[in-house]
Amino acid sequence: MSGLVHGLNVLLVGLLVGNEFGSWAVVHRAVAELSTPEQVRAEQALTRRYGQLMPVLMVAGMASSGVASTMLAGRSGALPRTLRLAATACLASMLGITLVGNQPLNRATLEQEPGVDPRAWLALRGRWNRLHDWRLLLDLAAFVLAEALTIRAIAAACSVTPPAIYQHFADKQALLRALLHQQFGVFRAALDEAADGAGDACEALRRRCQGYVRFGLDQPGAYRVLFSGLASARAVS
Repeated sequence: MSGLVHGLNVLLVGLLVGNEFGSWAVVHRAVAELSTPEQVRAEQALTRRYGQLMPVLMVAGMASSGVASTMLAGRSGALPRTLRLAATACLASMLGITLVGNQPLNRATLEQEPGVDPRAWLALRGRWNRLHDWRLLLDLAAFVLAEALTIRAIAAACSVTPPAIYQHFADKQALLRALLHQQFGVFRAALDEAADGAGDACEALRRRCQGYVRFGLDQPGAYRVLFSGLASARAVS
C-alpha cells in the first residue's frame, strides 16, 4: 500500500512540476512576445484554463505527500519520513504563495481590458512571474525530495529486505554504478541499432541523434537515471 501511495505522490508532483515548468519555460514566454491586447486575451484564457486544473493538482500533490509521510512513520527510519515531510512543507509553501500572492493577481488579470496601459500590464505580470518563479522552485524541491533514493526505499520497491541488497552491493553508490553501467549499455545498443545501415558518417550521426531523442521519449525513466547529474556524479565518485 505504501508503494502505491509513493508512486501516486510522485506522479502527482511530477505532473504539477511539468505543468509549472512548461508554463514558465514555454507558454508565458511565448505569450510575452505578443502585443499587449493579445497578451491580455491569452493570459486570461490561460488563467481560466489553469484555474480548472492546477488547484486539483496542487491539493492532491500536497495531500498525497502528507499521507505518504504518515505511512512512513516507524517503518523506514527517520530519513525517508523527514524527506517526505520536507516535500510536504515545500508544497504547502507553494500553495500558500499561490493563495496569498498569485490568486489576487489572477483576479486582477481577468479584470483587465485589452486596451490596458502596457506599463501597468507589464508591472502586473512581472509580479505574477516573480511569484511563479518561487512556486516552481518549491515544486522542484518537493519532487526531488519525494524521489530521494535510499536503500530502504529501493528494498521496499523490490519487495526485499535491505540486507538482501547488501549481499550484492556494498552500498548505494555501488548499486548506482551497476545500474548506470547496465543502462548505458542499453543506451549504446539503441544508438548502434539506430545507426545500423547508414551510408556514410553524416547519415550515421543523424540516425544516432534521432536514436538519442527516441530513447529519451520511449524510456523517460531510464533517460532520467542516465543523465541525472547528481546520480551520475555520485555513482562515479
